[in-house]
Amino acid sequence: MTDERAALRELIADLAAGQPDETAGSELPGAWANIRELGLDSIGIAEESGGSGGTLTHLAVIVDALGEAGLGLPIIEVATARWVLAHAGAPINTAVPIVVLTDEDDQPLVVRGVPWGRSADLLIVYPKYGVPCSYELSKDKVKMAADVNLAGEPRDTINISHTTGRQLAAAPSAGAVRARLGLLWAAALTGVVRGAYNKTRDYVKVREQFGAPLIKIPAVASAVANFKTQLLLAEAAVARALDTFDGTDEYAQTTSVASARIVAASAATEAARLAHQLHGAMGVTQEDGLHRLTTRLWAWQDAVTSEREWSIRLGEAAINGGEEHLWSDLTPAF
Repeated sequence: MTDERAALRELIADLAAGQPDETAGSELPGAWANIRELGLDSIGIAEESGGSGGTLTHLAVIVDALGEAGLGLPIIEVATARWVLAHAGAPINTAVPIVVLTDEDDQPLVVRGVPWGRSADLLIVYPKYGVPCSYELSKDKVKMAADVNLAGEPRDTINISHTTGRQLAAAPSAGAVRARLGLLWAAALTGVVRGAYNKTRDYVKVREQFGAPLIKIPAVASAVANFKTQLLLAEAAVARALDTFDGTDEYAQTTSVASARIVAASAATEAARLAHQLHGAMGVTQEDGLHRLTTRLWAWQDAVTSEREWSIRLGEAAINGGEEHLWSDLTPAF
């Protein structure tokens, strides 16, 4: 790990220390103010465009570290929205811009499942076809129905029928936005898997049965090894996707991001199962921190684009590009 990445991880660990799980409330968690003050939600955007500089890899390290700490914040949606605004030549300094992709052909009047919608002041909507539009979420012009995901994080429904959108003609394509979101969510999931693994490994090392730590039981040791394998697979897939993301080969980018998203989602499913199994089904109460991790494993594995949809996209890429092309894109050269 480079010094820069290690420093970012240390910074996030310091921010996360002692943070309560506040996602059940209607306001943004307290840690968000620190993220904003440090400009971490503008990383990956050039300074001349109003961003904090840095690369997508730096942003992926941050969302990974936040996931490892079990913190739910809108950094993926906000950072991606700022990136869209920067490319469209629009101001990026809106407090909480959120970007969403819809399956509707035209601009919808009602947008469902908006992450942190109740806290957003600008909504960028990508229809299935056509030009994306941005909407200012003035409280007197929009109606909102609050909802949450499995982790208790806001996923609201917003009625924008009484507000006028502004077209972002020079914005990145919906495919580019989907790929960027997909890679960042894969990184976030990988971080949560690591957090769940570390907590579970520490638990079985100190929890005793019949006078010896649980880790001494062969079946437990085997399960912990399987847990670690899932983490390593997700880390490798995300690292490969980051290596190819800024390249010019759109096919390689699509296959690597789809692969990372699928592998991370699969790891999340197995990690949640193993974590609760090795904790003896403990960790589902508010008093135990495990729930902050496993509920996010369940909630985030299908964020924006589901694992099934990514699998379809990867399958289509394999059909169109051929088996050998797919294999070379998913495996690094040595």
